[in-house]
Amino acid sequence: MTTPVDVRIAREAELPAIVAALRQERFFRDRWLRQELGNGELFVAWAGETPVGDAYLWREWPLEPVVAEQLGWTPTIQHLEVAPPRQNQGIGTALLRAVQAHAAGLGYWRVGLGVGVANHGARRLYERLGYVEWSHGLVDVVWEERAPDGTPVPASETCHWLVRPLPSAAPGIEDWAPWHPAEVHRRLVESTVDWYVAGGWAVDLWLGRQTRDHEDIELAIDRTDFPAWRAQFAGFALYDAGRGRLRRLGPGDGPDPRHHQVWLCDPAARAWRMDTFLEERPYGWWTCHWLPLVRHPMSLAVTRTAAGIPYLRPELVLLGKAKDRRPKDEADLRALLPTLDSDARDRLRAGLVTADEAHPWLSLVS
Repeated sequence: MTTPVDVRIAREAELPAIVAALRQERFFRDRWLRQELGNGELFVAWAGETPVGDAYLWREWPLEPVVAEQLGWTPTIQHLEVAPPRQNQGIGTALLRAVQAHAAGLGYWRVGLGVGVANHGARRLYERLGYVEWSHGLVDVVWEERAPDGTPVPASETCHWLVRPLPSAAPGIEDWAPWHPAEVHRRLVESTVDWYVAGGWAVDLWLGRQTRDHEDIELAIDRTDFPAWRAQFAGFALYDAGRGRLRRLGPGDGPDPRHHQVWLCDPAARAWRMDTFLEERPYGWWTCHWLPLVRHPMSLAVTRTAAGIPYLRPELVLLGKAKDRRPKDEADLRALLPTLDSDARDRLRAGLVTADEAHPWLSLVS
């Protein structure tokens, strides 16, 4: 039987009624404070004036290390509960759907949750609603409870981790049909924006040949140039990308100052064409995104092809790639090192020392 309920985000004035009905004052006060800080939302199901269930959308960095490693900024649905007298009446489903719709509206492309290995009924509900267990094994969820005297007591539960994609008006995150650097140059050659090609395409522009397929194309601009950059791409849809979500930017919207990427969508092709990094360039200096002490004048950091396409110098591209050292980054290192002169090698070596005096690449650069 399905019981009609009103599911909504909690308001401060409702906290006393929520605690009176569902107890757990410490939990609800904590989640309310996190909601006030913009880090998540507490959803409550109401039957008339009575709270009968709740769920929380955790939008901070995942607490579980393996979840953070595998999913990054993916929101987690926590603490889904229904008061015992009201269970098996569709209230849990109503809560889940409300949380999912809210997350999708914020631009998230998926949500995750943990379900105890012995909680077979809840897992059947989640799977019926489109959740699929990931392929990275069980997850130990750890939290803290309070003894009657207020003493903190550690608690844990081993969980299956389930993930569900969310509907979006944007293309899927894999739906890329990136432009070639020459096409980007054609579209921006008359622009006043100081831009350059970064990432894997910068490697190939330096080498003078395409060494592999590129899943995207990455440009970089000064954040202050965003309005002028946007004017160059009227007719395309822009999405603020960061922390696990894609938020479409309306005509008067600016990117979130905490985020550093804007994706350009071609509505006609329903595909992504370009990923643009928004850089801070104090006094006209280029700064490594993960090594803020590594700085160079833009005139040194950027070079050009014979056709005039600007791109980041190879030693600085390698500094960016030195953070993660993925297989393609290692391949780029092997391809680029023989082409670097002594000054470029010195810049790369100095940057690597700043990152880690024992960085594995240092022995190759010396």
